Amino acid sequence: MKFHKFTLLLSCIALLSFSACDDDDNTENTVKPASNVPEAVVNTFTKQYPDAKNVKWETDKTGYYVAEFDGLYGTEIEAWYKTSDGSWAMTSSDYGVDDFLFPAPISVAFNKTAYATWNIKDITYYEYPDANKSFYLYEVTKSGQPDAAVMIYNDGTSRDISPWTDPDITPDTNLTSGTAGIPDTVTNAFTQQYPDAQNVKWETDKTGYYVAEFDGLYGTEIEAWYKISDGSWAMTSSDYGVDDFLFPAPISVAFNKTAYATWHIEDITYYEYPENSKSFYLYEVTKNGQPDTAVLIYNDGTSRDISPWTATDITPDTTL
Repeated sequence: MKFHKFTLLLSCIALLSFSACDDDDNTENTVKPASNVPEAVVNTFTKQYPDAKNVKWETDKTGYYVAEFDGLYGTEIEAWYKTSDGSWAMTSSDYGVDDFLFPAPISVAFNKTAYATWNIKDITYYEYPDANKSFYLYEVTKSGQPDAAVMIYNDGTSRDISPWTDPDITPDTNLTSGTAGIPDTVTNAFTQQYPDAQNVKWETDKTGYYVAEFDGLYGTEIEAWYKISDGSWAMTSSDYGVDDFLFPAPISVAFNKTAYATWHIEDITYYEYPENSKSFYLYEVTKNGQPDTAVLIYNDGTSRDISPWTATDITPDTTL
């Protein structure tokens, strides 16, 4: 008798377990947050997105709880909430290339930009508590051109970022000055160092640096390099062309005392480093029948030459 009772008990447990499993499979809307997501955050999310499907929660390292879920027509959505107070910070909705899913005026605004004929790689809507900050981000490509991003705001205004490095965008990402993906510590250091910089464009160099390209006086082309590892300034190059009147006269005097004073000057670039004694002006010079040569003039007036010169791309790590 005891055996039959035990068998019956197991059968009931199995039946109940099956029913519970079947119940779970039919409850797509059930929010199953990670154990460290507060109930208050989940409740805020549920009120904001009551029809969310297939919700998955994670905790982002930058200080946010992130709910990932599916929207209409396969839209991939992420809602971000601050871990500090649980308030909503941002929602991103990835539409792929389906611009028919959002308001027609946005597409009209994009088609008025210089990138209207470029290939659309992806479109994502970034929505913020302050609606004026919300925008649709078009990632676009064109053969022979650097990738670009076009931001279309809800009021139809637009601006572009080129080159576009496809950064991971969080609520704290600064996209307001062409610094996509560049840490605030770096952009702040740059602004303090070059407060009057014009037409700044940032890129990430493969050798481990953030590089700000901008215009200086009289058409000087400047690049400021900052370490990715700690954000510290590593080098600045200022390309003067052949205009040596733009820098200190003793540098020109020192060059004119070298054996290359009568050679044709192709270009002059100043390379400035945190350690001033390493900084130098590099004259690239040519002469018929002779190999191209570079003459380095240091700030103390000493000089040395490199011949033949192969017009090397100089980074903070280049040894000359």
